[in-house]
Amino acid sequence: MERFTSGTTVLDREEATELLRRKDVGRIVIALGGDAEIFPVNYVLGEGCNILFRTGPGSKLASAVVAHEVTFEVDEVGGDQAWSVIVRGPARVRTDSSALSVTDALSLRPFIDDGKYEVVEVLAERVSARGFGRTWS
Repeated sequence: MERFTSGTTVLDREEATELLRRKDVGRIVIALGGDAEIFPVNYVLGEGCNILFRTGPGSKLASAVVAHEVTFEVDEVGGDQAWSVIVRGPARVRTDSSALSVTDALSLRPFIDDGKYEVVEVLAERVSARGFGRTWS
């Protein structure tokens, strides 16, 4: 952990992993052709800092798979502190027969049961995290 005088703390990967475990909703950012699309998704933390989410057929799924890299962000703001974790890496559709079983076991369910059965995994090639505020430690 590296502390800056501005009140910003750079967090290590272990701390980032713990923060990712605390939440279940984040944002997936997909940039294609110079335009960025941001989608809120409910997620679970997979192996390492890999992010797993479900989606249905359509632009989010197609864009995530076509993009060379996607960005996932989750944060929290409260009281005198805040934090943000960013995960970057390629996304892949989990096509193995155990994909739904894995996400069911990890309690990953879509907000609305409307056919979102495709499981997408963001491979955490790069993870960065920051803590902000006077009381961050």
